[in-house]
Amino acid sequence: GGLVMLYVGDFFQLPPTNPNSALFDAKSSVGVNADRAMLLELGEQHRVKGGSSADNEHREGILAMRDPATSKGAIKQFIERAQKGDRVRRFADIPKDIPIVVCTNVERQIYNKYRAQEFGADHGRPVLRFPLLESSVVAEGCFDAFRYFVAGAPAIVSENIGFSMGIMNGTRCTMHSLHFGDNYSSEEREVIEQRIANAAPGEIIDVPLPQYIWVVPEGSSDPFPVQKCFFKKPKPSKVGAVSLREFAVDMSFAYTFFKVQGFSMKALAIDLNISPAIIGGPRMLNHPSIYVALTRVRSSDGIWIIEPRGTTTINNQEVHCFDHASELMPSKKLISWLEARTGRKINPDSDDAPPK
Repeated sequence: GGLVMLYVGDFFQLPPTNPNSALFDAKSSVGVNADRAMLLELGEQHRVKGGSSADNEHREGILAMRDPATSKGAIKQFIERAQKGDRVRRFADIPKDIPIVVCTNVERQIYNKYRAQEFGADHGRPVLRFPLLESSVVAEGCFDAFRYFVAGAPAIVSENIGFSMGIMNGTRCTMHSLHFGDNYSSEEREVIEQRIANAAPGEIIDVPLPQYIWVVPEGSSDPFPVQKCFFKKPKPSKVGAVSLREFAVDMSFAYTFFKVQGFSMKALAIDLNISPAIIGGPRMLNHPSIYVALTRVRSSDGIWIIEPRGTTTINNQEVHCFDHASELMPSKKLISWLEARTGRKINPDSDDAPPK
């Protein structure tokens, strides 16, 4: 007599980060009688429900992206609308309160660094930089080996670290202060504090690895301490065999496409430039990435795009990033899987019947 309900996400978004995850049959996964199970599919992106012409254009464009027959034209129209609205600009000319969305954490850290310097200069505060290395070795060329801190800067939690207080992966917060703890003598802490006090606004100064990062969660006025809580191994080619001890919080001037899934945002800036370091890799710009970014906002007026930095060589051809983005489509694997389980023909141009 019970009713089993299985809620799933938007399959046109990015797949799980776990490489072992795969598309599955939702009916069989919960052990219900397939003849009695009902599959309900949302055919509309409900975040976009405004009534202006820009809202309607945005909603129609999102729906077009879900169809392989119209997806190319839809992405191109999003870019053209941003150009027409003077929202394709150099990074330096993007409004500072608009977060940047990128493919990789390395790109995210680069944008975070520059935005942190701007924020510090505007608010009269220095930028504190500390290494995540367990040893005293510092790899200057490895952005993943550092974190940047500015008091008052926006931040986001990346792990479930405070269930009782509602502080979990995706919680937005504000950077409050660093705590260096008993790992340093009173004399050493005094030197650190003096160095911070003498720094110019926006100046980057190096400080030791702190014990806590204090943050103020959104909707609260009480600081919460975030400890060093997990390890990760960097690539040997970058910093050798040392371990990084990571904090589960970082500034949020920039996000990856993966991290913004589930967010509702007033505006964002998409970096469509293709990094040569990730060509052909799992983090390369793809259709789900752009779909995720475009569906975070309610209107096309909230879409900004970083101005192209030139062309990139892909498969021995010089490719402009806007042309590359405009050619992206949903994967054939996803389309086949959805058609098989819904009985709905997603691509009207295809002569093939939906697979059984």
